[in-house]
Parts: sequence; C-alpha cells; structure tokens
Amino acid sequence: VKISPLGRILGVADYYAEFFKEPEDPRELKPDEAIEYMEMLIGQPFNKEVFRALKNIVIKATVLKSVG
Repeated sequence: VKISPLGRILGVADYYAEFFKEPEDPRELKPDEAIEYMEMLIGQPFNKEVFRALKNIVIKATVLKSVG
C-alpha cells in the first residue's frame, strides 16, 4: 500500500496528538516525553523523515518555551 506524503504527515501528527487528548489524565506526557516514547517505536509505524521533522519542531518549541 502506497501512502501519500500528506498521509504520512497526518499519521504521525495524529499519533502525537493522541498523547494530549485528555488534559486531566495523570499519565499525560509532556511534548518531549511523547517524542521520546514515539522514538522508541521509530522504524515500525512511522515515516522516519516525517518523525524527524516533528521532533525538530517539538524541540524548538520546548527551547523557546523555556527561554520565554
């Protein structure tokens, strides 16, 4: 099955967003923790290039948040 580039992006983004659906959930992960968890799975369900792009965005956002 061939998945379009947009489909790959949406698949990774949707999986990442699942970590933040329930704000009161005590098991909720921080953005960098969610990336770390997903990184353990890399090579299985995720496109590596798309995942790297998401990881870079999350890292930059985390750095900006800590500085600001």
